[in-house]
Amino acid sequence: MYKDYTLSEIVEEIIDYRGKTPKKLGGEWNEDTTGYRALSAKNIKNGMIVQTETIRYVNEELYKKWMKQEVEQGMIFITSEAPFGELLYWDSDEKIVLSQRLFGLKIKKEFNSKYIYYYMFGDEFQSELRGRATGSTVTGLRQPELLKCKIRVPNRNIQDYIANTIYSIDKKIINNNNILNDLYLLSNKIFEKKVLLNDEVEKEEYILSDLCSIVNGYSYKGSELNDYSNIGMVTIKNFERTGGFKIDGFKGINPEKSKDDHFIELFDILVACTDLTQKADIIGNPIMLLNKGDYDNIIMSMDLVKIIPNEEVINRYILFSILNSKLFKNYALGYKSGTTVLHLNKNCLSNFKVCIPNKRLLADVAECIENNFVKIGQIINENCCLEFIKKDLIQKLINNEYVF
Repeated sequence: MYKDYTLSEIVEEIIDYRGKTPKKLGGEWNEDTTGYRALSAKNIKNGMIVQTETIRYVNEELYKKWMKQEVEQGMIFITSEAPFGELLYWDSDEKIVLSQRLFGLKIKKEFNSKYIYYYMFGDEFQSELRGRATGSTVTGLRQPELLKCKIRVPNRNIQDYIANTIYSIDKKIINNNNILNDLYLLSNKIFEKKVLLNDEVEKEEYILSDLCSIVNGYSYKGSELNDYSNIGMVTIKNFERTGGFKIDGFKGINPEKSKDDHFIELFDILVACTDLTQKADIIGNPIMLLNKGDYDNIIMSMDLVKIIPNEEVINRYILFSILNSKLFKNYALGYKSGTTVLHLNKNCLSNFKVCIPNKRLLADVAECIENNFVKIGQIINENCCLEFIKKDLIQKLINNEYVF
């Protein structure tokens, strides 16, 4: 029922412009976000486009010089290094530039390109990729080695069935992510309109220490990290660059000297006090813990602080919204230090000043924001389940463990 092919037998064309740069082509990146997007390896993770704020743009002239072979709908993108082996299915007619560390594969018409794409997520293909990679500090894959990788392919009807089944799950995840983004934006707008920018109500000034207490994260040793632990640690990788919580940043840990205060529960508020991004995208940002992943208990790393609201004075969702405002972000940026690694002076948190209206108005706003965050938590949980089902289906369907 299944036949093995090398990728070279399946691929009609391969786009490999990894060495090209605007300067080598006599041009420059656009200074704004007009023109054609240029995707690089860092923009692809888990089948999605990420770090969209880092995407560069080129004009028409540079695009034509760069993309002698154009990207087509149905192509598969695979990263060659940093990160290595990440995949994206290009289900769009948008013309883009393939930039650093990125291959574009056009699949022959007799094969279902979505099936090939999902097969490449499987353990067998990923294991072969790793086996063909080279490098110690940075793992990379050369084009000839990529094309030697094997793909197990059934007849076309089964290819179509497998691809359509898994793709329906992907579409649901994408739709859920769009809803998540809308809920985050809606919560921010409600808070800005009803509280921060509302000049029609009387407000009272507070400093943050009037509204909450602050607890430092756990200072851990590398020897305490353990992938098989039932305790997960929230890190700065749980912070989306554009704001919000993401689930794939946990590290397993067996803490040796932790205290009760280091552990956190669902809907606890955390603020990032360390940042590795070049533009200070994360430092000073808050998240709420919205899912524990596969862990029974969650601890916070030394790069974070937990913000515990004084519930008699302020609701946690209002407090989170204060910390999530541009007002607080701009304030926090004034207290960062460092170059490669940014650090936030944790003492600055206590002294932040904010003006908020009476409790009755805040209660109405808090209820609305809380409802949004409960929905966000439910959607994140649903996406975790869908990702698990998707991964399981990829292995079972492609390994012919189901009868068709």
